[in-house]
Amino acid sequence: MASGQRARSETDLKVGRRQASRFTVALPTDPPSTAFRDIKQPRSVSSTSEQSIENVAISPIRRPAVAICIACATGIAFDRFVSPELRVWLVAGFVFVVMASILRLNSFRRAATLGVLLLMVTVGGALSHWHGSIRGPGAIAAALGDEPRLMKFEGVVVSRPIVDRRRARGIRAAWPLVDRTLFEVRIESLSDQQRRRPTSGVVRLYVSGHCTDIEVGRRVTCSGWLAKPPEWSNPGDRDLARDLRFEGIDGFCFVDHPDLVKPSGRFSSANHISLMVRSLFGEISQRISTAFRSDLSPRNAMVADALFLGRRENMDEGLRDQFIEAGVLHLLAISGLHVGIFWGGVALICRLLRLSSPLKIIVPVVAVFGYAAITEFPPSLARAALFVGLLSATRLCGRGPDTLNLLFTTAGALMVWRPSILFDVGAQLSFLSVIGIRCAVSTIEPLRRIAGGKFSYAPLQAMSATVGAMLFSGPLVVYRFGMFAPAALLLNLIVVPLVVVPLWLGYCLMVSVIALPGMSGPIAFLLDQSLTLFLMLIDGFSATGVRALRLPAPPTPVLVLLYASLLSGALLWERVAIRRRIVFGCVTAATLLSIGTLFAPVDQRLRVTFLDVGHGTSILIESPGGTTALYDCGCLSSDRRAAEVAGRAVRQSSASLLDLLMVSHADVDHFNGVPRLLRRYGAATIATTPHMLRSEQPAATQLISRIIEDRIPLNAVSAGDGIDLGDGCRLQILAPFGEEQFQTDNEASLVVRIDYADRRILLTGDIEGDGLRRLIEQLSDDKTLTSRCDVLMAPHHGGRDSNVPDLATAVRPSVVVMSSASDDPLVRIQQNYPDARCIGTSQGAVRIAIDRSGKMTVEQKGRELLSVESDES
Repeated sequence: MASGQRARSETDLKVGRRQASRFTVALPTDPPSTAFRDIKQPRSVSSTSEQSIENVAISPIRRPAVAICIACATGIAFDRFVSPELRVWLVAGFVFVVMASILRLNSFRRAATLGVLLLMVTVGGALSHWHGSIRGPGAIAAALGDEPRLMKFEGVVVSRPIVDRRRARGIRAAWPLVDRTLFEVRIESLSDQQRRRPTSGVVRLYVSGHCTDIEVGRRVTCSGWLAKPPEWSNPGDRDLARDLRFEGIDGFCFVDHPDLVKPSGRFSSANHISLMVRSLFGEISQRISTAFRSDLSPRNAMVADALFLGRRENMDEGLRDQFIEAGVLHLLAISGLHVGIFWGGVALICRLLRLSSPLKIIVPVVAVFGYAAITEFPPSLARAALFVGLLSATRLCGRGPDTLNLLFTTAGALMVWRPSILFDVGAQLSFLSVIGIRCAVSTIEPLRRIAGGKFSYAPLQAMSATVGAMLFSGPLVVYRFGMFAPAALLLNLIVVPLVVVPLWLGYCLMVSVIALPGMSGPIAFLLDQSLTLFLMLIDGFSATGVRALRLPAPPTPVLVLLYASLLSGALLWERVAIRRRIVFGCVTAATLLSIGTLFAPVDQRLRVTFLDVGHGTSILIESPGGTTALYDCGCLSSDRRAAEVAGRAVRQSSASLLDLLMVSHADVDHFNGVPRLLRRYGAATIATTPHMLRSEQPAATQLISRIIEDRIPLNAVSAGDGIDLGDGCRLQILAPFGEEQFQTDNEASLVVRIDYADRRILLTGDIEGDGLRRLIEQLSDDKTLTSRCDVLMAPHHGGRDSNVPDLATAVRPSVVVMSSASDDPLVRIQQNYPDARCIGTSQGAVRIAIDRSGKMTVEQKGRELLSVESDES
């Protein structure tokens, strides 16, 4: 009898183990503590047997895609920043194949696994090198130089033409702006000096005007100025030349008129079948966009273009800033949220039509990929579409999905398709948000079982998903954009459910435009009304005055360490109890914040950076004590360029807010970027001249009104005033001279001298005429002022009337910096200042750094040009 009970107990134990293993594979995302909630345990099993079953249940889930994906990403990153030759990757790959094979044959499984992972590193590096650096014979890259060259070429359009309506987007300049058309052409032949030769490569065209008859797949003949993509020029800039090279773009072409781009045929080769398909989907996308513009109000049409087609190039800058401040800009980037709603809607229709089980899975996937083709597969949508495809494939095979394994499989496939996607910030944020949502939802899963039916689980799930997405994506947002919107936590809970209705209506309108054009009227009316209500909510939030927090960018090593910890925690999430998860997360966050605070690099020098903004002025001053000041922010051709360049430099300086903003005078190339800069970064105090406050120029009066509305302290300064930046650094105002009246704005420019460690830097604005003569007299006659300056900003962008011999005699500079779009005046400037080193910002930002001993270093784009020891040395 006893032996029979033992036999039955052993049989039950074996069955329990098989059920436990099967359950763990079917639902790997469930916490291990609940893996056996539906399995009856035999009472006769001993405690030792129960412990063995529990050990089986909590055995780690195998996720090979995670390790392979991380290894490939490591290889891509290594090739991006080190760039070894292709043969190095091929030799290393052969060595690792041999090593892994030998180790596997000798039963060293773990060592063989390491060899396979190293092989995946070489595969990722080789793919990245192949996409980014390998060019065929006769490549266009070899014919391009730093200076633009006028050339004629033939090729095929390979990207959708985008019309940049700069005036409609609110960009301000000193002259009327002309819209531009941007698209990419795969070059097949090149003509230069009456010679025509075959070539290969892709160039990005910037055409002044509208190219109305250009589409994907169209063969064109073009004449324009070809040049290499520019390298980085200012602090915080991306290396555009390197990034575009890895995206397969070899150069730029600037075309002066649309008539210089002439269509000459279509699809002459069988190799262009893919372009034919893209052209077909491009025509559908254009039809939908046209329907949005004709059936919706102008403001709603802009939002619909972004919300459904991912076209944000023509969105009003003010409206875009409202979404940024509210922390809901992700709604205008087609991502997993949009795909999930679209996929769910199609699946619901399939269920109502009572399709067969395989069709219920296949039809929604086909619809998702069709939608992705219409929107040209943006990175976030490509990730979501591929993830849906893999998830549906596992359902067709009857296997339970492992979310993390599928997610990393998706990432690996996308990196094979396009290695540069690893560095796409949209793709990065998309993946991180999904991982955060997955961890947060799995954390609160036990609460649903504990609470039973006592309260609705959906709001808690939505809240946890929002928190998880913000936790994982927030550090990267701060690092890349220098801001964080806490209000997004609450606003997303309100906006996301409300946006479901406009999304469904928009998808219905897209289907009606494609298949049933006559039925689009009522749907368009409903969509227009729903988008109006949606924007009313965004406008109401903007009216509250709540803005996103401006935060300094964390150091790169701290960011890498933070995400290494977060991803490790995500992979080990199922193996830790809920209480331990919370403790683990809090301890990790506190530790990393402490490390970031203690080991963040601190530069104890005075740094004055003359930024490259074209024809304009923007100078960033960083005191040794951490105070930041900006002298002017303007550009003659685009206020956006000035604001973005200055904003990136401020963010690079680890400052969350400008302590002081100085506006020298009422010329647009010195202040037109200020309104946009204040919206994004703000300023604690603004200083300008009395003449600027009395200016009657419309742009100047609008700026002053905007400053007063924002309640930013505004001070009028003149000669004799001083501003202490702390730690021995002081700004001395040398001009203008009290309430003295001048005929022009330039004559009343704000002149500032920076004093630190017995070094002096003179910022002169556009001073000229009577104002310049008064300044020279003051420097020459007033013996209490030390007239000599180590660095002089060439007045009025190197203008002849401002850079006179008397100024050179009075100041006697060692370095002269000219802020201009061209270096042409440098020869004349060098003649005026024969004893000085003259440098122009058109070749890149110029940084002056002075340490406490008085040693001065002059750098341009990271390269040291001049080093001057202190007088004591």
